[in-house]
Amino acid sequence: MLVPELEALRRAMSKAEVRRVRAYGLSPEEYIQRLDEQDNSCDICREPFDKTPHIDHDHATGEPRGLLCLKCNTGLGMFGDNSALLLAGGAYLSRWGTFPEIPLHG
Repeated sequence: MLVPELEALRRAMSKAEVRRVRAYGLSPEEYIQRLDEQDNSCDICREPFDKTPHIDHDHATGEPRGLLCLKCNTGLGMFGDNSALLLAGGAYLSRWGTFPEIPLHG
């Protein structure tokens, strides 16, 4: 059972939002719960959502993974969801300068 604030958010979802969430294998309640667990922010960069979150999913299995902002979701897609390429990209950037660490959600 969702807390009253989350239940109010679920009731406020449009029919189109509910269809989109269900298309990725989540119930509206699970979607709202993930928003709450992620503090209404992207699961990668931690930026608060100012637009509708993207439901990231495994393209092989269809399983939902997390809620991401447009930039992070697009970035994963541009790298073909290949973690080795993403790590190589991070190593490449590290060779060219120092970048602040992003605290992981936890």
